[in-house]
Amino acid sequence: MLNRIACLMMLCACLWPLSAFAQDAESAPMPEPDEIAQWVEQWIPEELDRETAEATLRDAGENWGELATALEGTAAEPLDLPDMLWLLNNAPHLDRLELRAGMLTENLALARQWCSSDGYEQGSEFFRRYILNYRIDDEPVTNWRPELFARYGSLQLSELPPEQAASRLVERVARGFRIVERGYFGNLADPLAIDNARAGTDRELSLLCAAVLRSQGWATRFTRENMTGTSWVEVYGGDRMAYDAEAWFPVYPQAPEKSGLTSQALELCGGRIAVVTAGDAFGREQVTGRYTTLAGVQPGFSRDGRPLADFEHWTISAWYEGSYVPLDDLGYPTADADYPLTLGPGVEDTSGDTYYLGAPGDYRLQAGQRYPGGTVQVLTRDFSVLPADLLALELDIATPLDLPDEALRERTIAAEIPQEFNWLSTGVQLFFIHDDAEPSVRTALLVQEFDRREDITFHSLEWQPRPEDWEQPEDYQPELERDVLRVSEKDEKPVVILLIDGELRLYLRGYNLNVADWIRRQLGEAATAAEDSA
Repeated sequence: MLNRIACLMMLCACLWPLSAFAQDAESAPMPEPDEIAQWVEQWIPEELDRETAEATLRDAGENWGELATALEGTAAEPLDLPDMLWLLNNAPHLDRLELRAGMLTENLALARQWCSSDGYEQGSEFFRRYILNYRIDDEPVTNWRPELFARYGSLQLSELPPEQAASRLVERVARGFRIVERGYFGNLADPLAIDNARAGTDRELSLLCAAVLRSQGWATRFTRENMTGTSWVEVYGGDRMAYDAEAWFPVYPQAPEKSGLTSQALELCGGRIAVVTAGDAFGREQVTGRYTTLAGVQPGFSRDGRPLADFEHWTISAWYEGSYVPLDDLGYPTADADYPLTLGPGVEDTSGDTYYLGAPGDYRLQAGQRYPGGTVQVLTRDFSVLPADLLALELDIATPLDLPDEALRERTIAAEIPQEFNWLSTGVQLFFIHDDAEPSVRTALLVQEFDRREDITFHSLEWQPRPEDWEQPEDYQPELERDVLRVSEKDEKPVVILLIDGELRLYLRGYNLNVADWIRRQLGEAATAAEDSA
């Protein structure tokens, strides 16, 4: 009997963990299915790039359901779903957080009515960007299209030439509109709010005119001159089924009767144009050459004699009414590629390192460098251009010799130094960590004089990268370069480090002509002492 009880107790003991495991498995929540992934698989055909669609919906956060509802509402029409998906994929992030399904589906329905045998080709990028697009510039997202369509649809313009028809419509929009100047930097109003108030800035009037034109079936884009801030509208007057990059013509809310005349832009801008861009909130392109003669400039940068191919900390400013105005729009593509129409002529062309400015004109090239400790260096070069000039602008960002001490310590060494490296706290320790390529070779020539001095312990260390599959062994000992001096493979070698009685005095990465003078300065020696002794 005792044996039977003992066996039963052992069996219960064995079964108890299994029972507990089963209870835990039942009580543990099952992982929720990925709703977005499941929705994409159900509603988005494979040929429409499900991966991008899923990323778009995830970017919308909690608002993804509104975007999904808008897409579901287009499933019945084979061309509507790709159009709606294009619109959402290209929408800015903040728009995705607030777009509503009702607005999106109504916007598509009203835009689609302009597609016919003699209208736009639904599904083309031209139709999508300049008719379907719900954004003109950087205004808030609103459902402006149905109301503007109703307000201005009574004008009989279909029998007029394009320039005259667009001019007549813009004249109607601008009639009685009051221009106000804001004394502060603030958000743009949306087209309906602008039209309801019948007042706004010049930019807002241009925005409203572009929205009204688009609501009536005109392909439009917002146009801005960067130096003066003057804005107007470009309207497409060519064959709607066969896009022609040269068929855009200007319409001026300030002077509707001058629409179609590119020369009027020069007059509106006070007789000089620097950079003109056209487009919308999804993308812009430079169209300066349509309104003025051009000159090309090719900025080139170097530091201490070494070319800086990827240097980005620069700008070009235009001299305008007694001060220099930054030309922020220089980064946009040129119209040669019909950006952002991917099928336009010249789409393979690139402007390279050439930037185009209105000529003649006076400009300034500015470049800057920020050093540790908050030290900022700004270099400038003033220049003028004439029509058809191609000017190479070389600017050497020579590092100042009189940088403050905090700017010479780009990194720090380990706060706690292992016992085996306590010798770093004694005397003058100068490290030159390098590889076998430029600019290490040139730096070696600058620091070699300190290799021969008895009062300096000079260390020339060749950096050896770790293998990709390297793993730290159990008996790992700290390494001087990596763990103490904190030199990494991401550093721009060579690296020069100076310690005086344990105090970090220099930590410099890369080639610099002033390195020897800075070492002497930290040693308390005159910059010319070594030259005099030689």
